[in-house]
Amino acid sequence: AERDARAAQRLVPQGDRGEDRPATHPPQPHRPALAAVVVDGDIGPLHPLMKADGPELYTPLEEYPPETRMLWDYDPTKAKQLLTEAGYPSGFKTSVIVSGTEPYTIDMLTLVKGYWAELDVELEILTLEDALFFARAFDRDYEMACIGKACRPQAFNDYSKDHPWNCSIITDEKFLDDWQEARTTVDPTERSKMLKDLMVYFQGLTSAIYMPSAYEITYWWPWVQNYNGEINFGYHSNYYATYIWLDQDMKAEMGY
Repeated sequence: AERDARAAQRLVPQGDRGEDRPATHPPQPHRPALAAVVVDGDIGPLHPLMKADGPELYTPLEEYPPETRMLWDYDPTKAKQLLTEAGYPSGFKTSVIVSGTEPYTIDMLTLVKGYWAELDVELEILTLEDALFFARAFDRDYEMACIGKACRPQAFNDYSKDHPWNCSIITDEKFLDDWQEARTTVDPTERSKMLKDLMVYFQGLTSAIYMPSAYEITYWWPWVQNYNGEINFGYHSNYYATYIWLDQDMKAEMGY
């Protein structure tokens, strides 16, 4: 069976933005280098979108363009080369903010810090109280932030201009045009093809550096009817329980 580790938490480098700069700019050139050493073979193949997450959007990594595919490979030599080409032959110092309510994320960042040390990139992990973390995140008061999930289709909208979750402060006109066309396309087959192509293009923007997450498995009793394992109906739309009913006769027949 195919088992790719899902990319969930996104590590977003904001880049340097001065007060006189627009709030949108292309990806910083050092991002591909940093992405190329985030995970190694001990973790397993990392994928931006698992087939189960969206089979109509899924493209196997081997079918990605080479320049995008390499973002998901562990290659310190290539990463060092990219970092030198980006103007950082001796590395650099940076910091990342993270919520103190996410100890597993802090542990992953500790691993990232070790990986980046191979490139002479010194990472300071700033663990913040949750309210302060989100205040700084939405105020764009950070060099990097570890926040959110960017592997779901609806995450495309996060990269709209001035969107509060566009924490990378990135705007790509082709992406925005294609996203607008896809979201207004009525035919589901045509729309799915457009979104599938857009997912591949989106990953090539290196808008974020992805880290792995655990597998999620949902269980429910047979007497729970009209339920198929939904987690939500959309972003923070947890109304699926409204439509569930319990077959009390089946439950009794099963001895419960």
